[in-house]
Amino acid sequence: MKHAPQPLANKLLNSVIHRQSDSLDQAAFRAGLCTSLYEVILEQASQHCSEELHDLLSLACDINQEAYYSLYAVVNGEDE
Repeated sequence: MKHAPQPLANKLLNSVIHRQSDSLDQAAFRAGLCTSLYEVILEQASQHCSEELHDLLSLACDINQEAYYSLYAVVNGEDE
């Protein structure tokens, strides 16, 4: 039986579900990477997507940034 390709969303969800837990330092690093990824996605979305979708992506980006700053503060022993 041949391997049937999975949709990209399923691949991403499976990789998240089956990963080991990250340290707080690693989680902060990943959240920082996501911030950069969101910036690229938002740039593309502003050109190719509806305003509503762009607004939803902006909200997700803001939530990720809040998580990043919180993790960064904990990892580096800083008060928010």
